[in-house]
Amino acid sequence: MQHVERTRVILVDDHPVFLLGLRDWLALQPDLEVVAIANDGDTARAAVAAGQPDIVVVDLALPGESAITILPTLRQLSPKTRYFVFSGQRIHGDTLREVMVAGANGFGTKNEDPQAILRAIRGVRTGAIHVSSFESAFDQTSAETSTFLPPHHMRLTPRERGVFCLAICGLSNLEIAQRLAISVKTVETHRAAMNRKLKVRTPGELARYAAQRGLLA
Repeated sequence: MQHVERTRVILVDDHPVFLLGLRDWLALQPDLEVVAIANDGDTARAAVAAGQPDIVVVDLALPGESAITILPTLRQLSPKTRYFVFSGQRIHGDTLREVMVAGANGFGTKNEDPQAILRAIRGVRTGAIHVSSFESAFDQTSAETSTFLPPHHMRLTPRERGVFCLAICGLSNLEIAQRLAISVKTVETHRAAMNRKLKVRTPGELARYAAQRGLLA
């Protein structure tokens, strides 16, 4: 029998029904293993420090604090871990920027389809940046059924999409490199290709491109 290397996951959420339901759902997946659960920042910090997991799935709002406040510490405790933030509702521009700047590798909402959640977790594990509110913007299917040319951002490669998501959230090239575990030079290469495809030249033009298309609304 072929051995499947399982992704080690820690779940952090203060809603028991959601926390236990997600744990049981992930336990059914042959490539995922929930190694610990936590319901507040203190137990999360202890679990991450002890477990050094591959992924932490953490609720945006926790008792007395938030994912935004604890992510920097969690990243210090387990730098190789990737962090996926959940919320009960879609968040908007400033909060999304804060989540990504704080150290998240992805963001999703709790009302998403379970299969979409699995794809997001697996994608984040393999190095992708996943922001659920951006996914429809990258959906080629809707463009293929349109009589208009698809938006420029649909033509980005998966790695360019990750750079795009982090760049419009305000991260520097160095911060993007650290988040994606690639060199600054590689980020610069992806960013140059991205700018050519989007027909933008400066960070300000990139921000306007995203704003005009409601990507950070």
